[in-house]
Amino acid sequence: MTSKNFFLKEDKITIDIDCDYEGESHHISTEWKFPTWKDMSELLMDPSVISSHFNYGQQLLHRFLVSWDLKDNNGNDIPCTKKNKDALVSPIAMELISQFSQQIELTNGATGISSVSSVGSIEKLSKSANKMRVKF
Repeated sequence: MTSKNFFLKEDKITIDIDCDYEGESHHISTEWKFPTWKDMSELLMDPSVISSHFNYGQQLLHRFLVSWDLKDNNGNDIPCTKKNKDALVSPIAMELISQFSQQIELTNGATGISSVSSVGSIEKLSKSANKMRVKF
């Protein structure tokens, strides 16, 4: 195995969720930055992240969610800003964070990489789209 397999070729993850909210079905497509070792090291050294699991999820959302296809009632794009991320209804924000964590395998260890075999599949992970149906 050559060392080039250990570097990201694609740095985006697409996560799609379908949800029922206020009696209507919605589809949300999001794009996330795939975190590098440096990104995760900086995140895990942040004192606010160390003190709270909630802050950890919030920082994942703020640092790595880069775009979405959300629109307002007039059909205009809603910018993917920190303010708008904070305004997401909690079940949607939590589901997006959960799906992102699974994509980067954070549930298996603080580094985001649980084994050598998963390192080799980073390219595949970064190109995959995850679909989830949520009701609340």
